Amino acid sequence: MIYGYNTVFWGLFFSMFHINLGRLEVLPSFVGFLMVASGLKDIMSVGNNKYFKESLKYAYILSGILVVAFILPFLGKTGISENSILNIIWINGTIILEILFTVNLIEGSIELLKERNSEDEALRYKNKIRNFILIFTSLMILNNINTIMLNETLGVFLILGMIIVKLSMMFSIKALGRIKWKL
Repeated sequence: MIYGYNTVFWGLFFSMFHINLGRLEVLPSFVGFLMVASGLKDIMSVGNNKYFKESLKYAYILSGILVVAFILPFLGKTGISENSILNIIWINGTIILEILFTVNLIEGSIELLKERNSEDEALRYKNKIRNFILIFTSLMILNNINTIMLNETLGVFLILGMIIVKLSMMFSIKALGRIKWKL
């Protein structure tokens, strides 16, 4: 269980922070989500519920999307950044999938905590996921509005806010591995 949550954390970390040597990605984002899927499978060996299954499905979908994004430059395509509308759809789509992945992972963990009679921890994570959805979605909407306004300074603050909120949730996921699970 501890291993599973730690693997999910590191997978999310590597998918968020790219390791590049020049233009070549040494550790592409899709590898991070494959690590996430591996960690989820480990968690599911202890508690297999519908939320974990949904979360695993989103991890695989994100891996597939990120494989396509990784391969496009090798095919001579510069990516989707040429078409700003496609770029906005691409970014928002992946963000929505990441939100769905995170919500299902935490909801599955909440169910597991309830099954193990850890109601206080379950309530704490219920509040965390509610705040995550509210703040992250608000930042995403503001970022889309800012795409129209083209305010670079505001854009930097919004992206930093999204990174901070995502990191906060990642560390909350890692903390799930340190809970004294009543197995």
